[in-house]
Amino acid sequence: MIGLVYLLALALAVSLAAETVGAVLSTALLVGPAATALRLAKRPGLAVLGSAAIGALSCWLGVLLAYDSYYWPPVRHGWPVSFFIVALIFVFYLAVDLAAGRELRRG
Repeated sequence: MIGLVYLLALALAVSLAAETVGAVLSTALLVGPAATALRLAKRPGLAVLGSAAIGALSCWLGVLLAYDSYYWPPVRHGWPVSFFIVALIFVFYLAVDLAAGRELRRG
């Protein structure tokens, strides 16, 4: 029953977010932080908290970078917020994955 309720909530979140912010951004925000947190945490509760923190951090940093990009060359041509959010999620996952790979090679 819990699995069914979770799937219904996830389907509702994706369908509502796809109309508002786009399919790529909503998919990245659903999958990226969770995958990154699962690489970091051993317990599900910590993974949920880590995923929320990574998602919120990516959103806030993405908005900040998009705002700041208005002043980057070429001037008066800012980059979209969604690009920065997806790029930050990818960078976070890549950094965690590379760090985990180094840990496995060491021992």
